[in-house]
This record gives sequence, structure tokens and C-alpha cells, in this order.
Amino acid sequence: MQQFRNHPNWQPVRKLYYKKYYSVIRVGNFFHRDAIAIDRRKFDGQYRIVDRYVGLQPDDQGNTAFASVASVYTNNVELLNYLAEEYNVLEVQTPYNEKHLTYLTDPNRDIIYRDKAWYDKYHHKVKVYETWRHRNSADSKKPYDLLCMFDDLFTDTDSRWQGIGRDHTPLKTHSRYFSYPTIYTNNEPSIMLLKMALNDVIRISVETVVTPDFLK
Repeated sequence: MQQFRNHPNWQPVRKLYYKKYYSVIRVGNFFHRDAIAIDRRKFDGQYRIVDRYVGLQPDDQGNTAFASVASVYTNNVELLNYLAEEYNVLEVQTPYNEKHLTYLTDPNRDIIYRDKAWYDKYHHKVKVYETWRHRNSADSKKPYDLLCMFDDLFTDTDSRWQGIGRDHTPLKTHSRYFSYPTIYTNNEPSIMLLKMALNDVIRISVETVVTPDFLK
């Protein structure tokens, strides 16, 4: 897929689309839907097409025509090459490199490509959720206890908290209005430790931003 980096309309793929596809090619403009021909028997189950209408440049009288753009999501290089040769390519997104592809296909990560990290510094965003069913269960941990663990794992030197501060004294009892902080961090080992310790206690969502510098 590296050959597509030379295409003038190439961009690094932003995320794993539909939890499956790490490449997308957008072709157009068509004046009716279903204008592209794909061998369905050959590529059955290996792609997904999404059509959308876009406005074209207005003419001298200010009239705007609309055309259909077909976005084809696939991991099949042969299909990508066929579409690039046969149709007008408006945009093609593929992985930046093999490291990017490895991150995208890791089932334990939610990957987003951006030009910059969060706050120009942090590559991981950790969100924590606790359901009311668990909060009211007999073995539930109190937010105060969990946040003290967060203090040990995510320090000021490698992490930034958003939402609440680090003074947890008011949380020694549950509050119906309490929500956990969003944590921006570069401390990946602590994220793994958090998941190992609390994955059965709270819901943990981790988004990882990959940037050009990060992928080099």
C-alpha cells in the first residue's frame, strides 16, 4: 500500500473504519448512484461502499449541481489498485507505514491519526466509566480508593487530568454527581496496569493518537 503515498490525494488513514477496514478510496464525481463496477464474486465480503452527494462549483448563473461520491472501504490492495486506475480518485487513505498498520489492527487499541498529539504532548487518552449497577453492588470500590490508585499510576510528570483535580478528600463517600477524570498520558505501562487491576471493576476506554513523529 506504500505506493499510494505518492498519489497527490493521499492521506494517512485516520482510524479503523467499521472496526475492520484500514483503507478507503473515494472516487467520483458521478451523476447517478452505483456508477462504479466491482466484481462482487471476486471481492465478496472484502469491501463496503458508502455513497454520498456533494455540491459542485456553481455555474455562472449560481446554479449548483450535485454529484455522487463513492467511498470504498477495503483492505484489498488489488481492489484499491483497480479503483485508482479506472476512476477519478478524490481521496485515498492508507496506513502511514507498517507501524501504523500494527497499531490499527491491535484489538486492544482505539487508534486515531492526527497531525499533533493532545496538548502537543500526550498520545493516550484514558476515560473511565462506572455503571450505577456496579456502584451499588456489594463489592464496589469507592471513587476515593480508585482515584488514589490513579494518583500512583499517572503522576504530574507524565500525565494531565481533565475534569477534576487531585484532591479526592470530598469523594470518600459516593456522589451521584461524580464522574471520573479524563487522563491524558504517555505512560503506557500504567495504562496496562490499570486495565489489569480494574478491568472487572470499571469500564476503561483508551484512545491512542498517532502522529508522523510518533510513527517514525
